[in-house]
Amino acid sequence: MGAARRDVVCQRGRGRRDVAWTLALAYDWLHARLDAEQKNQLLAALRVRVADMFDDVAGDGAGRLSVHPYDSHGNQTLLQLAAIFRAAGR
Repeated sequence: MGAARRDVVCQRGRGRRDVAWTLALAYDWLHARLDAEQKNQLLAALRVRVADMFDDVAGDGAGRLSVHPYDSHGNQTLLQLAAIFRAAGR
């Protein structure tokens, strides 16, 4: 829960993806053991990070992938976004 409360700033790339991925895994794996407040904390932290990631790769049709569709880092971010939505989208 500490990672959800901290203001971890990762501007781009793997660091940002790793923080979001870890929060999504925590939510998925611990869902049955978390109380409502803890679930809300994790989801709120995920929303901020996921919104930044989405805006980077696809936001408003002007994201990185619309300009450079073969950008490997952008595609990795997009794949992790899909997995995060699946894990946290109960």
